[in-house]
Amino acid sequence: MEGVLRPGGTGRLVALLERYGEAIQADLAWRGWDLALLWRQRRWQLLLTLVDHLPGTSHTLSAMADDDELAARLPETKPGPPPLESWTPEVDKLTLIADRLAELITAVHNTVAKRRARPPRPLPRPQTARDRLKRQRGRAKHDHVKAQLARAAAEGRPTMADGATDQAHAAGRPPKAGGKPA
Repeated sequence: MEGVLRPGGTGRLVALLERYGEAIQADLAWRGWDLALLWRQRRWQLLLTLVDHLPGTSHTLSAMADDDELAARLPETKPGPPPLESWTPEVDKLTLIADRLAELITAVHNTVAKRRARPPRPLPRPQTARDRLKRQRGRAKHDHVKAQLARAAAEGRPTMADGATDQAHAAGRPPKAGGKPA
C-alpha cells in the first residue's frame, strides 16, 4: 500500500499490481495491451504510464475509488475544476443545461419569494493553460492599478473617489457612499 502513494518507480508499479492487478489487466487488455508481455519485456515505465493515464471510467480507477484503506490514507483534496480529458461535448452540454435550470429555478423562486435569492454560481468547467494565463494577467493588471492608486494617495494626489465627490457636490447631490465629503 505504501508504494501506491509514492510518485513513481517500479515499487509503485508492483504495489499497484499486487492490489489492483486484475482490474489493471482487464483495462490494459481492453485497450490492446498484454500486461504479462509488457512485464516479461521489463517495460515497467510504459506499464506505469499506461496505468497512470487510464480514464476515470476504468476498472482500475473504480477499484481504487472503492478502496477504503486507500481512501483513509489519502489526504483531503480541495475541489477544483473538472479534468479536461473527461470533458466531452456531452458533459459540456449537460453542464450548460444544469446551469440554466438553476437560473430558471432561482428566477421562479424570486417571482414569489419575499426575499430574493442570489443567482446561482455556474458549475465548474475545466481550466486550460490559456485560462490560467488570462486570470494571471488580470490579477497582474489589477495589482498594477492598485499600486498606482496607492502611490497617488501616498503622494496626496486626488483619486477617482475624490473626483466623484467633487462632481456630486457641484451638481448639488450628496456624495455616494464611500466618497469623501467636500
